Amino acid sequence: REGEELRKRFLRTQERTDEICRPLSAEDCLLSVTKDTSPPKWHLGHTSWFFAKFILGKFSTYEVSPEIDFVFN
Repeated sequence: REGEELRKRFLRTQERTDEICRPLSAEDCLLSVTKDTSPPKWHLGHTSWFFAKFILGKFSTYEVSPEIDFVFN
């Protein structure tokens, strides 16, 4: 199924993102390099929400909780 393959790809991408971010401390994730950029924490949250909401939500049974939907919309 297409939806299941998308879900698996999402989970693999999430695992790879965790690997990349593992060396960062919690404080590192709160900092922006410049005034024109957002911190890693923002990017991680928003890109995960967007993919789950608009990709997985259309092609699989993956659901985004209403609380998360409210925070990131």
